[in-house]
Amino acid sequence: MGLVTEKGICPPIGEATGSKAQNAEWFATDLVQTVQGASAFRIQVITTAGVVVEITLDSGTSWYKLNSGNALTANCVYIFTVATRLADAFNMRTPTVGGSSVLCRVDEIASES
Repeated sequence: MGLVTEKGICPPIGEATGSKAQNAEWFATDLVQTVQGASAFRIQVITTAGVVVEITLDSGTSWYKLNSGNALTANCVYIFTVATRLADAFNMRTPTVGGSSVLCRVDEIASES
């Protein structure tokens, strides 16, 4: 079990950096909840090019666009919070073009009691 801080945020569970190919998953292994009762992942994303970013909650069977399907603006910080369940297998990709460099950090947010 992971450590929960006073503010209910656990240490980062995933980080992806560098150039990413089109449709390539950003994390070598799908991210899953590490803390009992966790309810969301907080995702921080920066890209060097305007690209659409997608997430999966089922290990790549279905993909869902972030930012209402609009391309993220290059060199801007975006933060998304995505609800998760115990069985979810989370990953990310860019379906439109490859070669964009990314900085992506994923934190797990514990449920409030």
